[in-house]
Amino acid sequence: MGRGPAIGRADLARLWQRRVLAEPSATLCGFAQADSVPDSPRRTDDGSEIVSPEPPPPAPAERPVFPKERPKLTFLAAVRAETLDVVTETGPAPRPITEEELGRRWGGGPPLAPLIRWARLGSWLQRRLGLVLATGMPDLRRLVQRVASGLPLRRLPRRSRRVWAPRAVLLWDVSQRFAPFQEDARRLHQRLLREGGRSWLRVVEVTRAPSLERLASASPDVPILALSTLGLRSLDPEPALGWRRLATALRFRGHTLTALVPLEREAWQAQLAAAWPMAEWDAAVRLPRQGGARPLQPPPAADEPVERLLDLLAPAGLVQRPLLRAVRRLLRAGVGVEALAWTHPDCTPQPDYFEFKAEPAYLERLQRRRSLAARSTPDRVLVEAVDALIRAQQRAENPLVRAETELLLGPATEVLLTTLAGVVDRLRDDAARSAAERSLLGGWFGEFFQRAPQTVLSEKDVKEPLAQICALTKHLAGEKEVQWPAGLDIEEAVRELQRIEGREGEVRDGVLSQSGGRLIWSSVLPGPAPLGFFRSRRRWHLWSEAEPSLAPISRRLEGDESPRTLVQLSEPIPLKLSSELQRLEFAPLQRPAWARRFWQDRFGIAAEFRVGDVPFVLRWIPPGRFRMGSPASELGRWDDEGPSHEVGIPRGFWLGETPVTQAQWRAGVEETQRLGGRAKGGGRALQSRPSSFEGPDDAPVESVSWEDGQSFLVGLSGLIGLHFDFPSEAQWEFACRAGSTKAFYDGSDCTQPEGDDPALRELGWFWANSDRTRPVKGKAPNGWGLYDMLGNVWEWCRDARRPYDEVPQVDPSGALDDPDERAIRGGSWADRALLCRCAFRSSCRPGFRDQGLGLRLAAGQELQPAEPGDPQGGAGVEERDLPRRDAGKGGRP
Repeated sequence: MGRGPAIGRADLARLWQRRVLAEPSATLCGFAQADSVPDSPRRTDDGSEIVSPEPPPPAPAERPVFPKERPKLTFLAAVRAETLDVVTETGPAPRPITEEELGRRWGGGPPLAPLIRWARLGSWLQRRLGLVLATGMPDLRRLVQRVASGLPLRRLPRRSRRVWAPRAVLLWDVSQRFAPFQEDARRLHQRLLREGGRSWLRVVEVTRAPSLERLASASPDVPILALSTLGLRSLDPEPALGWRRLATALRFRGHTLTALVPLEREAWQAQLAAAWPMAEWDAAVRLPRQGGARPLQPPPAADEPVERLLDLLAPAGLVQRPLLRAVRRLLRAGVGVEALAWTHPDCTPQPDYFEFKAEPAYLERLQRRRSLAARSTPDRVLVEAVDALIRAQQRAENPLVRAETELLLGPATEVLLTTLAGVVDRLRDDAARSAAERSLLGGWFGEFFQRAPQTVLSEKDVKEPLAQICALTKHLAGEKEVQWPAGLDIEEAVRELQRIEGREGEVRDGVLSQSGGRLIWSSVLPGPAPLGFFRSRRRWHLWSEAEPSLAPISRRLEGDESPRTLVQLSEPIPLKLSSELQRLEFAPLQRPAWARRFWQDRFGIAAEFRVGDVPFVLRWIPPGRFRMGSPASELGRWDDEGPSHEVGIPRGFWLGETPVTQAQWRAGVEETQRLGGRAKGGGRALQSRPSSFEGPDDAPVESVSWEDGQSFLVGLSGLIGLHFDFPSEAQWEFACRAGSTKAFYDGSDCTQPEGDDPALRELGWFWANSDRTRPVKGKAPNGWGLYDMLGNVWEWCRDARRPYDEVPQVDPSGALDDPDERAIRGGSWADRALLCRCAFRSSCRPGFRDQGLGLRLAAGQELQPAEPGDPQGGAGVEERDLPRRDAGKGGRP
């Protein structure tokens, strides 16, 4: 036996009895409140009736309270489509940046200012590293002092002079913390060699504290000079402790010790200063006369100026020693700030420079710098002075460094624009070369876009070349999934990527749908909530200009044709989806002001309005492209259906779910006439019951001319506040096919054009299965939920038939003022199967009426509710005077 339902009516009755099931829910389940039946009265032994007390009245049920203003339903809809062509080269001949320019050495700017000039430092060092020798010349000053003091003159005093010691040792710190001062150490070493000769100075390079074994061969009388930070300001206490141990051992051996420390005295340690006689290596302080200087107590809550220094240097692509020192002195900061900046966690140190890491902190620095420049006059003057120093330093730099600096400093100069143009041309040239022959430009700018602020990428003069450079770097890197940086001109970047990738690869046609907030690409139709068709070759690009939280992305289409999620959306937002062949724009579509109902189902978006009590349903037809006409191999084909050619429908539109029914026609005409509106067609008043086949109400209206339909549409537009018209012939065929390229919209071929075609029998009413018009929605709909597109009644189009050719068209239209012809499409109940194909075309005179001629509503794109007093609902189309012509039959077969 099969399993029964999990919950039966008895279970629901128990819930109703226990007051668990509310009355509205019980009504939906088929229960109703029965009239109360009085129970039999209870009596006592003597027969008297027992009267029970009246039960208290039930408390009134609380009615739900709904807010007065509720948000309107919003769905994501495709609203615009564009066919894209391969981007061709335009403008002047390319002038790529050369290898000579790329190979220019760095460091050709202003020289490094010395920490202390040799005129001051040389004499002090000679006292520390030299000897005092007596000469043969008498010292007259000392001689006069002794005679004036009455002291006996036992020996004639002689003059003395200082000379460099015959041997000396230089401890040269080569650690990362000492990197900003390596050039100063090199210069000092060269000057000492010139002063004392090349053989007197022994150099010992150290990274931490040197071991005593490395100095074992030094004589006890050899002075030792250390150029180092001595491990100060290090998180590891071991280097400073090692220097103290070394000093103790060297003093025991009798060496004279001296240390030049590029660190302000507030950061010194007292014990280390006692072990090593230290002098601050900076021009802003005085050198000690004897021994070493004493450490100073740091002021309370002293702020380190390193953050301010780095903020000012942020626009520099590379920060070299001369620029670092010049800006540090401009701030009047201590010399140790240079070491702190060089080894800052936000920076990447190199042997000769440091650069900022591509992190959010870097963008914050640039923002603080802009705020500093706008704060006060002294700050603005300081920023301008630093800008001048940066430009002076970068003027002789590699053009890439100079370009990055100029981009961050702004505004764009002619030299910068020329450099960027050369970079674009060189990257395009690299794209045609093998990986081994390419330049390093792609890697350089790949890092630049990781740290470039949004304001720079969106600056008007440079946004186009920067977008092209970014696209080219992504292409050269071979990225399958591209995350575009915020602020970039995405459309220009996409165009460049499409230009460089060309039209290589297989064309892939798919349908876009939405399910659970996901935008899905699939190769099959129908799918859940179809949004439109999308064609691509190698890559698709998705971005939103209105929603910064959605990171722009480009991804290669690889693998099989299985459905894939393009993006996950929490709510409908404006989107742009682009490929090498097509661009689609999406927008949130709210319930229009004229719509009584608004929903989304498996066919897409639909809206309903009413005239009186009669409903009209419109379906949203997304934009796209299709093959109009029929191939030469299609059975039943007529010559005017070819050649088959590509047609783009650039804007979405509303189209009636069914042909206009007799009830809808009657309601529109009577309501227009009741309100005193114009309801005339072809010189006569419109009839509310024009059909040759009277009834039923849901049968399509027929025996209406094109002129009758125009009058009806004008009146309906005034009633609803939305501009109605006939669809163009291209719009009608695009909507009818719904993605199909075959004779019928379900993907079937016409196998019996003159007989009872089995495929058409399931889709429409024609001569083989009907002897008159039939109620609408009696056959299968197409992929967009449109019924009776084939058979039942012919449908008028807005334009006359145009001649076909093989040239691709965008929203084509036939003549709109032809007095003898308007196109009709779809076939009727009395026609053969070949006349009911999607591609078949016919025409009639605008005033002709026939029992097989009907119409279908079309409405323009409307994304916003109609404003009060705007009868067209934002469509922007003025009412036209209808043509009045004699009725007559045209070219209908």
